[in-house]
Amino acid sequence: MDKSPTNFVIRWARKRVIFYKRLIARIKLLFSKKLNKNIALLTRPDIQDCYGHLIIDIMAGYHQVKTFCQKNNIKIDYYILPTKLNFQKELIELLQIDENQIIPSESKIAIQAKNLIIPTLTSDYDIVDYRGFVKTAVSMSPLFIKDLYTNLASKAKPFRKVFLKRPEKSNRNIINSQEVEAIFEHFGYEIVLPDTLTLWEKIDFFSQIKCIASMHGSGLNNMIFMQENTFAFEIFSEFYHDKIPQTIAFIKNINYSYMVGNTPDTSIHPQQENVYINPQELTKALEIMNSKIEKNK
Repeated sequence: MDKSPTNFVIRWARKRVIFYKRLIARIKLLFSKKLNKNIALLTRPDIQDCYGHLIIDIMAGYHQVKTFCQKNNIKIDYYILPTKLNFQKELIELLQIDENQIIPSESKIAIQAKNLIIPTLTSDYDIVDYRGFVKTAVSMSPLFIKDLYTNLASKAKPFRKVFLKRPEKSNRNIINSQEVEAIFEHFGYEIVLPDTLTLWEKIDFFSQIKCIASMHGSGLNNMIFMQENTFAFEIFSEFYHDKIPQTIAFIKNINYSYMVGNTPDTSIHPQQENVYINPQELTKALEIMNSKIEKNK
């Protein structure tokens, strides 16, 4: 056992942090709101403000809780869900949960419930080193997520080819975006900023897409609304290659392809890095994609 002074200080500090966290929890419990009700916790702080996680993880958690309660004849009285952003409110509306049944997750009130029902994690995670930055990454999601929105999406034959823009001030953007968008337009792609659509509009719009293309990001999680045997083309920055969209494509039976660009600036976290896309390589990739789509008619 290492008894060096540095490690002793680290262990001492860790014990103090644990002690104070437990003390704060006990104090909150003394002033908690007691509800003799069944409450379902459908969110967690690290995902609730991310649109891509919300439409997959929270919806899948709701599916688990609903299935469990139906089998065991349990009535849920309240749901703990995020409510401060528009797409969070839209999901609550889509689930047809009465606003009087919502306990906002951003509330600081401690609650004691009769029964607290928590869904299991809906994904398997790996620990990945992205250029010296350690992060969890989804490795696989449950197959049942492909049915989450089936009854809400259009069944008409998909016809759109769409390239998704990212907001101008967001991270992980394309440095030569105007040049890239012009190439996509040349191949018949609509240029769309998905943030301008409501959740209901996204469900309808993405169910009409036969080929979606995008820089890696939450926008690609909208593939959950797409029909089977369609196409997806994902663009990665050089050092950040998360597998969530690829996993969704596999589950939804969407034909998946990707390309990796170049990251000139490596001074920031890989998850935030911007990317330069070689126009010749992109043109060649889209020619290949077009031939795949033509063969699939």
